[in-house]
Amino acid sequence: MPQAHVPSEIVHLAESGDPLAQEWLGDHLRNHDLHEQAVRWYREAAAQGSASASYNLGWMHYHGRGVPQDYGAAMRLWHQAGLQPMPRALGSIGLLHERGAGVPQDYGEAARWYLLAAEHDDAPAHWFLGRLFARGLGVERDGVRSLRHFRRAADKGHRSAQYSLAVALLEQDDPAVCDEAVDWLRQAAAAGHADARYLLGRMLARGERVAADPVGASRLLRDAAEQGHDAARHELETLLRDPALQGARLWGQAITQGHLGTLRQLAEMADADWDPASWTPEQVAAAFDCVEQLRDALAALYRA
Repeated sequence: MPQAHVPSEIVHLAESGDPLAQEWLGDHLRNHDLHEQAVRWYREAAAQGSASASYNLGWMHYHGRGVPQDYGAAMRLWHQAGLQPMPRALGSIGLLHERGAGVPQDYGEAARWYLLAAEHDDAPAHWFLGRLFARGLGVERDGVRSLRHFRRAADKGHRSAQYSLAVALLEQDDPAVCDEAVDWLRQAAAAGHADARYLLGRMLARGERVAADPVGASRLLRDAAEQGHDAARHELETLLRDPALQGARLWGQAITQGHLGTLRQLAEMADADWDPASWTPEQVAAAFDCVEQLRDALAALYRA
């Protein structure tokens, strides 16, 4: 059974009716998968007017955590929080309408709620709106407005918006925006976005719009595959059959085992002036700028 250590002072405050302590306790218990107990404290705090507790309690109903899944209850609680106003709750109401969860699917109504949340500069709402404008769902299709909303959310660190913005820029097929697109992809990938890791890994593996980097590609594709991304797993299998990467793997094994002769030979090769057309798989591995860079890259590649 999950357990969570809770300071006795927090419990005392929560039991005494302090809404901040009740909400903190709800968050703490939810983070430890003690959902039924979390629901109890969210209810206590929501009853005292806490907008964030109402939002979180709605989240529990939406996902069926600690309570039966109930979209209607989620809607009521998000309305309650949104009136205060709480932008995240307003955007969540829009999501219910977009998905047709507990209400008829209505993209126009979803857009209306997203716009209300976006007026408060809510990052998820900007991303939701960007998707609707890109596809013309519930609103007139408008690529300029779509990019504007994606960028507002991306600037706030919303990783899905960063990925969506990167894809939209790449679709323009304009070299002037390629660097920006790749930068957003890197940010989303670093934040753990599986699709961004796959797309950037594939680009690095194939040398599409970026310099080829089989080791960096392998690392990104492996991360995405571990997140359950099937296309990344397939791309990784293809990449690992590449002779150049196999050569890098052999060099990496020697390097990570501290084979000094290999390190010396690699340093000599790295300083040589080669004809790339005649490179062997082993020499490809030596084409990194320095031994330290190769060692660091392969340490990530070979983590067991």
